[in-house]
Amino acid sequence: MNHNRLRAGVMGLIDGIVTMVLVVAGGLDLKYAFITLVAGAVSMGIAEWASVSNQRDALLTDGIRVDTAIRREYNPWDAGVTSLLSFFLGGALCLLPLIPSGHHWDTFSFVVGLVVLWLAGGASAQWAEVNPTKGAVRLVAAAGLAILLTYSLGLLIGA
Repeated sequence: MNHNRLRAGVMGLIDGIVTMVLVVAGGLDLKYAFITLVAGAVSMGIAEWASVSNQRDALLTDGIRVDTAIRREYNPWDAGVTSLLSFFLGGALCLLPLIPSGHHWDTFSFVVGLVVLWLAGGASAQWAEVNPTKGAVRLVAAAGLAILLTYSLGLLIGA
């Protein structure tokens, strides 16, 4: 199992979900939310690619002999593409409820976002071999505070 790819996938998925729930809560309509989804996915992929490239370079600088297993584990392109695709998938799940109405916020998209966050938080905790409920609660609570902040900001600026 490539742990680096799995980590990149989990991070991208959670970041995509959180980002899109916050964007929608802040007041962006579907068109601008979709542009944000694409931009966020590309940004996540580039950041992951750069991060893993730096990790691999640090191993080489430290004089560690990089064998085939390490090359596979620290593959920046693999991690970057995985992160990009998982961000897009997670974010798209949160936008799907908006497609029929086309407007920027409704209760159903909020509930979908929280459910997907709950599942992602539990799954990532399970992968780390810790209590999945604790991981789910932690992620939903943090996202809930961020949603409240973003929604309030959207109201404040009239979005």
